[in-house]
Amino acid sequence: MNNNAAFIIAIFLLILGGILLMYRLLYMFCQNKPWNNPPSTLSWGWSLMPAGLAILLVVLFTPACDNKCNRDSDFVAIGVVVGGFLLAAPLFAYLFYHKLRMERPDAFARMPADGARSGLDIMLVVAGAGLLLADYSLGNCPQSC
Repeated sequence: MNNNAAFIIAIFLLILGGILLMYRLLYMFCQNKPWNNPPSTLSWGWSLMPAGLAILLVVLFTPACDNKCNRDSDFVAIGVVVGGFLLAAPLFAYLFYHKLRMERPDAFARMPADGARSGLDIMLVVAGAGLLLADYSLGNCPQSC
């Protein structure tokens, strides 16, 4: 890991988001209805925006290597990991939601008009995963430096 603070914050966000996500899933399976309780729900855009901000902050505040050495990283790899995370993950979630809606319309008949909403749990998990992926994709300082 390049940035120990990013690693600690990412683990904290993943643990807190995981606990809230497990509570959401338990609620959904026990109550058999969607989780759309207002102070804990957000739109999907507001859930994914902190992940992009977290990735940007990791890229900006990761310390440089000593003696002005370049990192063992590839800009294409960074673009694939971070870009894939920010673009492919929401697209995959939307396609999965759309397929499920087409196969089981009865399960969505009880859903409110605004549809399934994201929440603080998803925001925390996505931001923590984004921190870990961004820090990993930056690469390490070479040993010879």
